[in-house]
Order: sequence, then structure tokens, then C-alpha cells
Amino acid sequence: GEFGLHPSLHTLMPQWDAEQLAFVHACGSSVMTRSHFQGQDYIESGTPDDTTFTDGWLNRLIHFLPGSSPTQAVNMGGQSSLIFKGSEAVTNLAVTRSGIRQLPIDRPQIQAIFDDLYARDSRLAEIYHEGRTARDALLSALNEEMMEASRGAPAPGQFANNARHLARLMVSDASTQVAFMELGQWDTHVNENRKLERNLGALGAGLNVLIQGLGPGYQNTAIVVSAETGIVGTDHGSGNVMWLLGGGIRGKQVYGDWPGLASTEQYESRDLAITTDFRDVLSALLGQHFDLGADELAQIFPDYSVTQQNILSLLR
Repeated sequence: GEFGLHPSLHTLMPQWDAEQLAFVHACGSSVMTRSHFQGQDYIESGTPDDTTFTDGWLNRLIHFLPGSSPTQAVNMGGQSSLIFKGSEAVTNLAVTRSGIRQLPIDRPQIQAIFDDLYARDSRLAEIYHEGRTARDALLSALNEEMMEASRGAPAPGQFANNARHLARLMVSDASTQVAFMELGQWDTHVNENRKLERNLGALGAGLNVLIQGLGPGYQNTAIVVSAETGIVGTDHGSGNVMWLLGGGIRGKQVYGDWPGLASTEQYESRDLAITTDFRDVLSALLGQHFDLGADELAQIFPDYSVTQQNILSLLR
């Protein structure tokens, strides 16, 4: 009787009933800001207390993943976000409604020129060949599915489209282990009911496509949904909700401490107060899902340790 899913998210109810969907309310950062840009940087860097970091926590995670496939980390968008920036290799893949966005390097003539340019044994040549290998592997994994999808089927929404392709990669031989996707237009200032109905519907539909596409692999997958404005929420507000989905999630419950909406509990007398640092959620989830210890987590989220004890067991 306290919380409920928006009707546009009805496609996710089976996940809730299966105890594979959970929520953490009143999430945010220890450093407050009402700037969307700063808020996004905070949650993607994972170091809001230290703005000198120029890499993202998801890139730092890659170092601790098993294997070394050049396709193990994929950014579904074509332009690398801060969350994936860093020293570890990440493959960027832009998918449009009509297929994979073509790059100059996909042209045989250009490939031949670059192959000759980087034929020598050097670190730069190694990076180039890793990138070519990764892109070729991803294109190969998606080629058959692209052909099937183009036979008169209507193009889905872009988020659902990306989710379908991502699922294909994760169950193929591409060895993709972590991925990042974005869904924009959440900075709602007016007509919030209509905009949230549209956006939540697209988000729920895309997640459902991803879940169905993963098939049995969903049981070994963890999905995190977090507003990319980080701590600023809708219309630059404070406090947010993080979603957790996956076969191993200890779901059908709400984690964290709910402060309520009473005026005496609000932040700056107008917003939801933050009671859970977003790094608490990510640290607990990453530690259990990837079997990471305190030393590894300290390198992913420097100078931070979990403070919210009631979210330490997010997985079964």
C-alpha cells in the first residue's frame, strides 16, 4: 500500500512477482548539486567527493572481470560516456532503427589503408587491431539478427531496439560481460504525467525485451536502472530511486530507508531527502555479483565504504 508501479510499467510486474525486481528509494550522492551535468558526472565517475577523477567506475570494474576479450565491455550509443572512460578497452556501438551505424572504417578501402598504416608491431597498432577485432566480432554477432529483423517487421522504439541487440551480443560468442545504455528526455519541467507515461513505457518495454532476449542467461545477469541525472531527479529535484533486476536479485521488496514526504523530512523544504548513497547499492551489488572483495571495491569506488547495512544482501 505504500508504493506501486506506474501502469506504463505493467510489463515488469512478472519480474516483481518472480522476486527478481527490487527498488532502492531515496538514493543520491553525498555531494549535493542541482546541476544535471554535475549530477550525471558524479554518478558516472563514482567519485563525487573527488572531482579530479576523469574515468568512470564501470571502466574501473573491467579490470577485475575474468577474461580479456576486446568485446567484453560495450557502450550502446556510439559515443563513450564518462562511466566507461578510462584505461580499459571499451567498444562503442551505435545502432539506428535501420541497422548498425556505419563508420568509415567499415569500408574495405579505408580498412586496407589503416591495416597498412598500422602493420608495424607497436602499441598503437595493437590498439587499432583490438578495436577492429572487437567491431568485427560485434557486427558478426548482430548480422543474422539484423537480417531477420528487417523482413517487414516494424522498427521498435530505439531503447527497445538497443536492448534487443545487446541481448543478442550477450548470448552470442561476442563475450560481452558489461554494457551501458542511455535513455534521454527525463528532464521534465511541464506535462510530467504525459512525459513520464511515455518514457516509463519505453523504459519498461526495453527492459522486457532485454530480459526476454537474454533467455536463460538472465539468471546470471544483474541490471541496474538509475537516473543519469544522478542525484537531481525530475526537474532538478533531490533524491531518486534505483531499480535492480536479475535472476539472482533478492527481489519483491524495497531497500533503503524511506524518509517520507512530510515537510519536516524534506531536503531544503521541498525535495525527497537522500538516505542511501548510490555507491552503497553499486558496491553491494558488484561485490556479490562479481565476487569482489573490499580491496577491489576500494579501487572501483576510491575512498568509500558501504554505510547502508540493510542493502548488503541484494542477491540470493
